[in-house]
Amino acid sequence: MTSRSLTLRAACLLSMMGLMLLTACSRSLPVKYYTLHPAPAASMVDTLPPDMAIVVGPVIIPSALDRQLIVTRDAHDNLRLSEYHRWAGPLQKNSAAVLAQHLASRLGSQRVTAYTVEDIFPPTHRIVVSINRFDGGLEGNFVLDATWSLKKIGSKPSLQIRRTTIDQPLSSPDYDGLVAAQSKALASLSEKMAAAILELAGKSAGN
Repeated sequence: MTSRSLTLRAACLLSMMGLMLLTACSRSLPVKYYTLHPAPAASMVDTLPPDMAIVVGPVIIPSALDRQLIVTRDAHDNLRLSEYHRWAGPLQKNSAAVLAQHLASRLGSQRVTAYTVEDIFPPTHRIVVSINRFDGGLEGNFVLDATWSLKKIGSKPSLQIRRTTIDQPLSSPDYDGLVAAQSKALASLSEKMAAAILELAGKSAGN
């Protein structure tokens, strides 16, 4: 075999390898989209006083975490964004909706809703949430750290200002487990909010 034939053969093999590599790259992993969801809650008698109506939001999330790509944190506190695991909608709105839905179930009331530009009903109280941490690793726990306030609309001082940290284990070391843990953590946060509302309602009734 001549050197020219060897050169042509090598060129053909390189071309084939390049074509195979391009084909493999074009077959990328499918993107999976996620939403947070409220945890199931047992039906309850309406414990929200009839003169109270709650709106939840806005929920403020740091820009480093409020992205379409799902963010995880490794053992060295480095944030990683997954190209193939994304939120189906805005994380702030989804979080507010989940908090409001679970809070409504916990209080057994329809007078609880997420914050929107135009209120569905005239609210008497608002819960504002500032999230400090909303991340975790696939091998560890998910951490929700939030500062939140309960205030009466039309009144400047907040009635309650609290900081809640929730360390939620993952049910599985993958993104399905991570999103499930995030939903459970929001449910736990709404339990704290429900307790604050009922405490406030009890004080008001005692006056």
